[in-house]
Amino acid sequence: MRNEVITQLRSATEPLLYVYAFWLEGADAYERADAYSDLDLWFDVDGEHLDEVMELCCHTLTELAALDIDFEEPHPSPDIRQRMLHLRGSSPYLILDLCLQRHGRSVALNPDADAAKVIFDKTGVVRFEASPVCDLSAEVAALEKRFMLKKRWVDKELERANLIEALSAYHSFTLAPLVKLLRFKYCPAKADFGTKHLSYDLPAGVVARLEPLFSVTSLPDLGSKQAEAESWFKVLTTEIS
Repeated sequence: MRNEVITQLRSATEPLLYVYAFWLEGADAYERADAYSDLDLWFDVDGEHLDEVMELCCHTLTELAALDIDFEEPHPSPDIRQRMLHLRGSSPYLILDLCLQRHGRSVALNPDADAAKVIFDKTGVVRFEASPVCDLSAEVAALEKRFMLKKRWVDKELERANLIEALSAYHSFTLAPLVKLLRFKYCPAKADFGTKHLSYDLPAGVVARLEPLFSVTSLPDLGSKQAEAESWFKVLTTEIS
């Protein structure tokens, strides 16, 4: 079904003069799609034809199967329309994330962080541009100051024996900055990805060390893992700066 979707959409849109490019992002672009992957479909379209092409894509998909999920996802960019679809009878995980962008919007991808699998591109819409190397010392210093301040929210909820509140603060103020530091060290181009793709982006040994910190069973366990995360964080700040 995955290949059929791509083939059908290509056949319907490539002949149109006002559809300039069709590419895939996500798992397909990284060449690691599996039975649980959704399908991230991107089109570059003349602005006057966005609605027309969106309806054409949906109609084309119904030639494969009826849509049992169909809703428009509000997108933060006014130049992008995003619609989430699912074909009846296909894998429940095969959500079709259909995005149409207005022609003229930049698609400059960082080769160290982004990936795209181009199906067709008539005018060179999709391009890769390396980002300039940044000095991380200032960012690490600011992250360290915030970490040392915000850890008190974890500490006080541990003292109060409020597991839910302590756990929420631990994820926000301990694990999130720890993950960012690990990204600074191993894949700085993807520093803002959070836990997305983390198992692929970090060395296996680092992932194996990090995973237990995300599994908390009790207040004493949380206290122990908070201490371990703090120690690791301090070592990382020294290594990076």
